[in-house]
Amino acid sequence: MKKIFWSWLLVLGVLPAAAEDDWRPAARQYLKEHDFAPIEIKPGTRFQADLSRERFQWQERVMLPVLEKHVEKWPAKAEQVRSYVKQVLQAAIKHPDVDRTRTPEKLEQEGLDLYKAGADEPLVLWATAWAAWEWREGYGDALAKLHQALRHKALKDYPAAVPLMMRKLVYDIMQDRNDDEPAHLEEYYKAGLRAAKDAASYAAADDEILWHDIRHLFYSRDVGKHKGDMEALAQAPGFTPWVQEMMQGRLHSALGWHSRGTGYANTVTNEGFREFARQLPLAAVHFRKAWELHPERADAAEQMIDILKTGFGEKGESLREWFDRAVAAQFDITSAYFDYVWALRPRWGGSVTALRCMLLACALVDRPDTEISQVVLNLVGFIRSDSNAADERDVLQTPSLKQAVLHTARRMAEEPSRIWERPWRFADLGVFLWKAGEYAQADDILRQVPVPFPRQTRRKIKSGVNEMDVRGQAAIFAIGMEPEWEAVETAYAEGKISQALQTCQDIAARFQEQPPGMLLERMAACQFETAFAKGEWTKIQALPDMAEWHHLSGPWAGTKEGALQIAGQDAQAYVLHNGRVGKDFELRGSYTVEGREPYQGLSLMLGYHRDGRESFIACSQWDHGNDGSIVTLLRDFAQTRAPRLIMRGDDRTWRFHIFCKDGRVTFRLNHHDVLMDYLDKNKEGEVFEMPESGLIGFCSHFLALGTTTSIRGLEIRRLQAEEKAPGTDVAGLHQLMSWEIADRLAEARRENQTAEAEKIAAFGQAVQAAGATPVPLPPVTLDERILHSLLRGYRQSVYARLARAGQPVAPAPEEEPLAAGNLVKWERMSGDWKLQEGVLTGGGESTMCYDFNRAPPFQIDFDITVRDGMRPRLVLGKVKFANEGYKTTFGLYPQAKGAALFSYERNKLYHITVKALADKTELLVDGAHVCDGPKIEGAVDVLQFRGGDDYSKGRAEFRNIRIKALP
Repeated sequence: MKKIFWSWLLVLGVLPAAAEDDWRPAARQYLKEHDFAPIEIKPGTRFQADLSRERFQWQERVMLPVLEKHVEKWPAKAEQVRSYVKQVLQAAIKHPDVDRTRTPEKLEQEGLDLYKAGADEPLVLWATAWAAWEWREGYGDALAKLHQALRHKALKDYPAAVPLMMRKLVYDIMQDRNDDEPAHLEEYYKAGLRAAKDAASYAAADDEILWHDIRHLFYSRDVGKHKGDMEALAQAPGFTPWVQEMMQGRLHSALGWHSRGTGYANTVTNEGFREFARQLPLAAVHFRKAWELHPERADAAEQMIDILKTGFGEKGESLREWFDRAVAAQFDITSAYFDYVWALRPRWGGSVTALRCMLLACALVDRPDTEISQVVLNLVGFIRSDSNAADERDVLQTPSLKQAVLHTARRMAEEPSRIWERPWRFADLGVFLWKAGEYAQADDILRQVPVPFPRQTRRKIKSGVNEMDVRGQAAIFAIGMEPEWEAVETAYAEGKISQALQTCQDIAARFQEQPPGMLLERMAACQFETAFAKGEWTKIQALPDMAEWHHLSGPWAGTKEGALQIAGQDAQAYVLHNGRVGKDFELRGSYTVEGREPYQGLSLMLGYHRDGRESFIACSQWDHGNDGSIVTLLRDFAQTRAPRLIMRGDDRTWRFHIFCKDGRVTFRLNHHDVLMDYLDKNKEGEVFEMPESGLIGFCSHFLALGTTTSIRGLEIRRLQAEEKAPGTDVAGLHQLMSWEIADRLAEARRENQTAEAEKIAAFGQAVQAAGATPVPLPPVTLDERILHSLLRGYRQSVYARLARAGQPVAPAPEEEPLAAGNLVKWERMSGDWKLQEGVLTGGGESTMCYDFNRAPPFQIDFDITVRDGMRPRLVLGKVKFANEGYKTTFGLYPQAKGAALFSYERNKLYHITVKALADKTELLVDGAHVCDGPKIEGAVDVLQFRGGDDYSKGRAEFRNIRIKALP
């Protein structure tokens, strides 16, 4: 990695610098013309590096003595643990003296090795989590380590500031993933309250650090739930006067913003504005006092920028005055810069000219070792938004802005203190060169950046383009063929496919090496659309060159066999097929998940297009914990009012079949009906419009590390104008299933399952001849995997279509689940299950589901013999018959207070009766009443039989299962 970094530095060194130098005099003149003062470093001002040194000294005093006691358990590893934890503590706070040769990637491995060697310690777990998140956004692994650390019995030895630090990292991870799940927010809040009151964490001299750690307790979003906590804390004794003033100020500010809301002025109620106008001046009083107490601290001055932005300053006060006071205290306090930027926006009474001045003033500071340089780059986006420019490329047509931004991007890529960031800062530079129209330089840089771009760079590419567009345009425009490419785009948009393809081939001939991916993608799209237009089944392949596919994010790859694959990285991933398919098509294929997360899920995007923003609907399947998967339709990743199906089973291959006509979607997964001729409408009744330019693609919010998802057998055909969608009756089901049955028949023959293949063939013939009449299900065993899957899906689909027609199928008054005719209702979820001579045996961490679909009152009888372990269960929704705890007992759970348990012996048969009544459940063992349990609410869709779990991987036998309805 070092070799790559140094080679990049050499390349950067030969970039033209003279042109960049020209921008400074013009920038200073621009500031002068618009009466915008430069941003100056005052004598004695602090930087973030100074605050990081102070924080690390506090950590050494407060946290590390506890670590010293813990490392006594591992004398051989003690020095490694000390060094490791110190390094990560410094890295996490951007300490200037951190050892930059120990990258976050190396630090994660160090932590894993220490834990493997026995160093099971909370700070080691936290440090490993931080490293996993920092270098690869390892969401799952980072959270797993953090939760392990937070549950660690040794965590109680540390002061409350340590669990707060851990909760802060959980919060940062969840916020980055836009996860506002209340539980983690509440835990973060509680941890802050505990730390605020913990004398072992913060002495009076640590009050600035204390404030930085607990200021989140005064966010306006928490007023509704924690107003009392805020008021009590702000009035509590024991804090320094400065902290008390900051808390009081933030309390009034939070109350004001909570009343106002964060919307535009026309969304604010009169009462909300009155309370806002009452609270903000009160906040200002406290912030002024805090600043008078400690003008060398930036926090109060930063808060005053927000107060004055809203118009509640005193006569003579100005935004710039308080901004200057903030940067005089800490020059690189990023929050003050962004508060000031927001105040300069037109919506708050500023102007685009003021934003341009701010960009140039920050660029003239020229401190790439601080986050002020990042403010420069971010301001490009603010200016684009507020000037109504089409995209950032328009902003960078202004020479002074262009030169200032390119200079800043280059300086950040060169900066030695940012060596960990260098891969993506280098890629950022190439992207900014492309945005600025410096195509030759952009092409030179981007040829040295591996594909795909680092995730930090990918997230900055917007305006309807992606990495291939950036690379391709840089390469094509660098050789002067921009007009030819524009001709391609025009011809393609007008549907002149052969003309677009020919021009693409002409451009490709100009490249001595491999043409850019963007060009190959467009050629592949033209070739696909030519074949697709014929209305015949067209294969969609993913070969190693990935020419048919358009990367958005994630390490998607093609194989020689044409399968599309992605290795999970604990992150999201998106990919589009290049060819336009419109709104009338039939699509089929499958995907297989290999690895530790069989239900992690995948979404198949339909109608993907950009009209100002990206929009699509997605046939989606995702993990629902022990219940299997949720399958439904999403719209732009939001849930819709479409039907939802819970699908279970241990098959890791998901076979999809989609029929789309005029934007109405029929979606089948593993032979189950999910959607039937469904037209998506949002809550306002607006229909999702699927354009003729719509694309298909695959995406997922989360693909776990250690998993591989492979998409195979993709085929699509264009529907003719006169072709109608299959009906929503049983006849329509038979039409759709003809291909599905043929596909599974071929699979059975490939696997040499001759007898099973014969049964499938016979079932297929019956379906073909049945018309609109449901086909009686043939006998099937649990071992006939392919036939069993087909019949389960067929049964569900028939029942769904009959219910849609007003002919629901009611459950029989009595049934025997282990009878031959009912075996189609069973679905293996996990573990080792066998059915022999009427005995169903589950072993290991094992779950088997039985389709039930009954509401109380009902009764279930069965015989059970526990051979090993102590976790047999029968789960009925939220009530379960189970062996919980550490003794061999049967009971009903959740357990009523004082409820009895039945002690059982292994290898002995017991007859169990569970009665679900209107007001309770009852448990009887061998005919004798044992206890009552809670009532079952609503219908139970499945019964879950379990032989064991991850704690006790036991073995249990179930016999003579009987179900009957009660009067």
